[in-house]
Amino acid sequence: SPTRSSGSQTTNSSFMCQSRMDLHSCAAAIKRWLDHCESTVPQAGAVLIGGKSSRMGRPKHLIHHPSGETWLERSLTTLSPFVDELFISGAGEIPPVLRDTPRVDDLPGVQGPLAGIGALIRERPFSSWLVLACDLPKLQAPAIAWLLNQRTGRYRAIIAKNPSTGRSEPLLAWYDYRSGPLIENLIASGGSRARELVDNELTSQPWIPDDLAASWQNVNYPEELGSRGPSGP
Repeated sequence: SPTRSSGSQTTNSSFMCQSRMDLHSCAAAIKRWLDHCESTVPQAGAVLIGGKSSRMGRPKHLIHHPSGETWLERSLTTLSPFVDELFISGAGEIPPVLRDTPRVDDLPGVQGPLAGIGALIRERPFSSWLVLACDLPKLQAPAIAWLLNQRTGRYRAIIAKNPSTGRSEPLLAWYDYRSGPLIENLIASGGSRARELVDNELTSQPWIPDDLAASWQNVNYPEELGSRGPSGP
């Protein structure tokens, strides 16, 4: 493949297969180049808050983990090593320690988590997004690492499937910067469920490994705080 010299650095500017016998090595070179390009896309992360929490009876993002942090604080702490920027998505009171964390308002007139996801995509249209709900008290870093390892250049979103329920999990998921049109089309059609994003060939749905599935386990009722409540930090 030809190269272009820039000062003391040499960079690939294009790829050329010299013969049919060279197709496999050429394809491998292109794949490496595309993977490199993908790795340079800014990665943002956000925790969604502002749901009604009617079943819990109080804002879930303000519930305290045994570590002493609120669920919101702990979610942001767990997310931080994997992203370039952190955001809080949605309305509601937040702990004073997070007052300097950027916030993004939900899209007006849009219902459900799509109001937050859509707003995030518009806020940083050239960033890819790690998005998670605030009510995942068993969230662990290895689950996020596994999710990111499922990325390929083909897919616009990685929305994993839960082995316990068989359901897709769009509220601990990765959204490529190219997912914007998919999300905008769903919003324009009146969709309100982020799970509807799985109904296309541009979304990957890998099965969550059993040993990581607890990270996707949300909590809705006060009585679940004991039996399905937070693990240690």
